[in-house]
Amino acid sequence: MELFYLAFLFISGVLLLLMAGLIPGQQAWERAMNALIGAGFIGYGIYLLFFFTGGTIVILFKVFIVPIAAIIYAVKGWKERRAAKEREQSLVQSTLDASVR
Repeated sequence: MELFYLAFLFISGVLLLLMAGLIPGQQAWERAMNALIGAGFIGYGIYLLFFFTGGTIVILFKVFIVPIAAIIYAVKGWKERRAAKEREQSLVQSTLDASVR
């Protein structure tokens, strides 16, 4: 169970860091939150792997939920930005077509 949790901490952390750096069109606070949470997950994983000597491990269920929610939020934002860009291009094209006539 502990290795599964550690693996999920690292995977979630790396995924959030990649989302912070690679997904275009995110606002600064979105990038910052993804980076901070990702670094926190990786940091906690490193602590558990190298420095934890025994006792109780706090299993954060956010490790399982946050990456999924972040992906859904990022995809939703990407679709909204793409739709807005298409509407803008359509408006520009219809304006150009009307001015040519």
